[in-house]
Amino acid sequence: SDSAKDFFLTPYSLVDSVRQEVPGVIIHAHMVSQIISAVLDKRPLLFALPVWGDVIVVWGCSILGCILALYAKSRLQFIIFIGTVLIALYTTCLILLVRGCWAPFLPSSLVFVSSAIAIKVCKNQKQDCEFILETKHV
Repeated sequence: SDSAKDFFLTPYSLVDSVRQEVPGVIIHAHMVSQIISAVLDKRPLLFALPVWGDVIVVWGCSILGCILALYAKSRLQFIIFIGTVLIALYTTCLILLVRGCWAPFLPSSLVFVSSAIAIKVCKNQKQDCEFILETKHV
């Protein structure tokens, strides 16, 4: 009934230009369906890492990107390091998802790549500056 005001906006409500509100009974039916499917199909319900877990994963990926950028001797080795870690990160997040845990793949991969590139650029600029200084002193 309209007097109960049991309507909610969902991410799918914004797809159309008309603002569509979803009745609360539909949302509750979906939640019950998920619980019943989890019991009958013997699969876990999804859960997310706590905030501190997300922070540790993202910081760890940032530190890993910095370390790999420092140890990469060539551009090819750098690209191989990044590709290997991204594949491993994707595989780990997929395995965790199958087991019911939602892990932060996109933030982790973005911070990994951006920190690795930032360190690599700084390292190359430092080497270029040192090379220029050495050639001026000769």
